[in-house]
Amino acid sequence: MEVNRDEIQRIAVEAENLQKMQKALKDQLVALNMSSLESSVTINSIEKLEKGNKALVSLGSGVFANAVIENTNMYVVDIGAGVYAEFNPDKAIEVLKKRISDSQNATKRLEDELKRTQRSLIELEDKARKYIR
Repeated sequence: MEVNRDEIQRIAVEAENLQKMQKALKDQLVALNMSSLESSVTINSIEKLEKGNKALVSLGSGVFANAVIENTNMYVVDIGAGVYAEFNPDKAIEVLKKRISDSQNATKRLEDELKRTQRSLIELEDKARKYIR
C-alpha cells in the first residue's frame, strides 16, 4: 500500500484533537470528584457542628476569621448562578446529597465519553499503522 501523506496527516490531526479532548474530560472528572468530596465533607461538618463550636469562616480571597457558631438551625447554601438560599440542616444536607448524585451521574457520562475517545484513538493508531506499512 502506498503511503498517503495527506491521510496520515489527517489521522495525526484527528489524534491530536482526541488527545486534547481526553485531557479536557480528565480535567472535568477531577473537578467533579473534588466537588463531590467537598460536598461530603460539608455534610459531615453540618452533622457534627454544634452551637458554641469554634470555626474558621471564609471572608473570601483566601482570608479566614475565627468565629463562634451561634446558630446551627440555618445554613446559607449556594444553589447556583450566584443565588443563595437559607436551609435548615436537613434540607442543606439534602441539597448537598443531590449535588453528589448529580456529580456521580455526570462522572459516569464523562467516563463513558473518555472510553469512546480512547477507543477512537486506538482505531486511529491501527489505521495509521496500515498506511505506514
